[in-house]
Amino acid sequence: MQRMTLMILWLCSAGAHSLAQEPAAGTKPNIILMMTDDQGWGEIGYNGHPYIKTPEIDKMASESLRLDRMYSASAVCSPTRASVMTGRSPYRMRSEKINGIPDARECFLPELLQEKGYATGFFGKWHLGGGAKRGTDKGFGPHERGYQHAIYTVNNSEHVDPAEWFQEGKLLPQLKGESSLLLAEKAIEFIRRNHREEKPFLATVWFHSPHKPYGTTQEFIDLYADYEELNPPHRVYFGQLSAVDRAVGMVRKELRSLGIAENTIIWYCSDNGSEYRTSDKRINPNAPAGRKFVLSTGGILVPGIIEWPTRIKEPRISRVPVVTSDILPTILDMLDMESNPKVVRPLDGISVLPLIEGSMTKRESPIIARLGARLGVLTDGFVFFTMPEGLSKEERRKNGGWLLPPAGSKNDTLYAPDDLLEKNNLVSQHPERVAEFKQLLTEFGASVEQSRAGNDYRD
Repeated sequence: MQRMTLMILWLCSAGAHSLAQEPAAGTKPNIILMMTDDQGWGEIGYNGHPYIKTPEIDKMASESLRLDRMYSASAVCSPTRASVMTGRSPYRMRSEKINGIPDARECFLPELLQEKGYATGFFGKWHLGGGAKRGTDKGFGPHERGYQHAIYTVNNSEHVDPAEWFQEGKLLPQLKGESSLLLAEKAIEFIRRNHREEKPFLATVWFHSPHKPYGTTQEFIDLYADYEELNPPHRVYFGQLSAVDRAVGMVRKELRSLGIAENTIIWYCSDNGSEYRTSDKRINPNAPAGRKFVLSTGGILVPGIIEWPTRIKEPRISRVPVVTSDILPTILDMLDMESNPKVVRPLDGISVLPLIEGSMTKRESPIIARLGARLGVLTDGFVFFTMPEGLSKEERRKNGGWLLPPAGSKNDTLYAPDDLLEKNNLVSQHPERVAEFKQLLTEFGASVEQSRAGNDYRD
């Protein structure tokens, strides 16, 4: 992303049980996908941050399925967003770069859900084309990729009284207010309207925060006024995350008020890891090793929550690896749409509906990732990264095509999943796993090259 906490959110308030009606059998669930922009794994209250105040999200996590190994498909924004929309590796559809636009022949999630009678709405940072500023990618805005209603920015936004927001391609007048709260308000209007019309809905809320340009309203900055050790920029950054938290709470409260929380799914996550002061352990003490822009634990491990009270009756914490590419396959599985011929295949994500229902205890297929010259494999037991040897600086920055893993071990790193600081390289202890992962990367690369040649599409 240029930073997005493609935090996706699958949430719903279990505390609303007493106010909500149990859904009738066969009732389609409402779906809310929430994603932040550049929110790191440690930048949230429930993961132990000493300053950041996120009581609404913390409450949601305590009542839902908390995904402690939620990964973004990339360590930058646009590729992760593309993975949510398609269930595929960004490299398959040539959208691996910041500002990357997926191939026009890809079928996006909202296009599929319209076939099931869903109203589809998008709110926030799109970053997958539709560039009114650039004028080079007409046809790729959210309203042109399956969203019937869309209030969005092409890329980043100011966070107070923002301008350059669009509605279905038309420039809106400058808005008044805090960006995250404005998005919540627009999403709530959409939810109310479709509830009145008795239509199931997909509401995608992709927040602009905490991405640059840093800023928020004074009430959120003042939440940190008593911490004398924090300088003004820290208070602003943390305030942005508290504004996101308020917005999440607004949506959850509205679901309860309407009596639809029980059968509404919220999936919350970020589009990649943090860029803000990740090496400053006083300010970001729980930051994993690495950061945005680097394929590393800190670059792709993000907060993750799924809330769906009618299916998730008791709170749970999962250590099963989940990736943003899993969102589309999971929703298709929920709606019995796995065999839809419009879905472009192969899919790289898997359905985690069994995880939601409590029957999935491990991931059978590994998560495979790449950014620039770095390659990665994520499994239940290991986190593996490598990079070909002897590449020039230009070759390391090269996007496009696939890179084969190195024969040598100079750049190989293998960590246990709980080694967030990447301190203990296990390569010498598990050479057989390293060889296995390199073979997986080679086979995956061959498949990606077939996709990039256009062989996945029915022209």
